[in-house]
Amino acid sequence: MEFLEFKELYNELSDRYIEICKYLDLDGINNKLNKLKNITLKENFWSNKDEATNTLKAISRIEYDLNFYNKIEDKFEDLKLSFDLAEINEIIDSETSLIISTFSKMLDDLEIKKTLNEKDDFKDAILQIHPGAGGVESQDWANMLFRMYSKWIKNSNFDSKIIEYQAGDEGGLKDVIIEIKGEYVYGLLKSEMGVH
Repeated sequence: MEFLEFKELYNELSDRYIEICKYLDLDGINNKLNKLKNITLKENFWSNKDEATNTLKAISRIEYDLNFYNKIEDKFEDLKLSFDLAEINEIIDSETSLIISTFSKMLDDLEIKKTLNEKDDFKDAILQIHPGAGGVESQDWANMLFRMYSKWIKNSNFDSKIIEYQAGDEGGLKDVIIEIKGEYVYGLLKSEMGVH
């Protein structure tokens, strides 16, 4: 990567990051977290187990988000330092290239997560694939989808468990149901439905 290309990418990523930071409201998120933690300190906290469980899940989700925001902020500081050094030398080393590519991916993830703000988006999901009419070809297609989603699950570092798997007669599959666990799995998958 040449310095001018790096500088252009750095400016674009910086502008995107600064823009999205305006909407994060970290003070509000921290205040909400502190209020929830104070609720857990009350004597009668466990008197309603469902409410207590929901409170603990909310705390966990907020802490997950804050941890991610802190990681991306740290990576942005690394990027700024790398840019300053690269500006002096006008040389882009492998470490600087790695920092900018990692920050770019983290920023993409942050932008996606900020759009996933409905109440169920952070939950786990169950994915079901079954071929319709079409015989062996549709069973092969269903198997391709299964392999694609399996790879996506692995690359996203989600946990999964195959609940049901029925192989096709000549190849492919007749039916598969996968339970997927991780942050924002449902939000990421909720639009993945339909008939091909």
